[in-house]
Amino acid sequence: MIVIADTSPINYLIVIGEIDVLYSLFEEVIIPQAVFDELSHEKAPAIVNDFVANKPDWLKIKAPEISNDPTLNRLGRGEREAIILAESLKADYLVIDERAGFAEAMKRNLPAIGTLFILELAAKDNLLELRPSIEKLLKTSFRVSTNIVKTILERNS
Repeated sequence: MIVIADTSPINYLIVIGEIDVLYSLFEEVIIPQAVFDELSHEKAPAIVNDFVANKPDWLKIKAPEISNDPTLNRLGRGEREAIILAESLKADYLVIDERAGFAEAMKRNLPAIGTLFILELAAKDNLLELRPSIEKLLKTSFRVSTNIVKTILERNS
């Protein structure tokens, strides 16, 4: 299975202490260099910096092919590279949260999923408790409508 991840899902999973679910669910996750750079940035949370400084073997870094696709110019470097990598590797999943990046992935028929879906999958595999994990996520800078959270929790109760 080929799974490509953008910055924010990895960041949030680290911050809420649930990063290991990626390994449990997928065994290997690939990130582009731009995502690694963003996770390593001095303004990233210290816990995130520590994680990438001691990057686990299951998290792989791969450079995407160069692309001059103007439709990606409005996205950040991490989202652009993640989408390009997902397309070139024919990824089974692209893990991405940002609305514009998610929308672009969907336009390109990429199988995009977000952090909440990762938590939902992990809960179905009994890797975590969904409600407390979402509550921790909502205490971060993660933003989502209360209706989406309500729907997810109802669907999994």
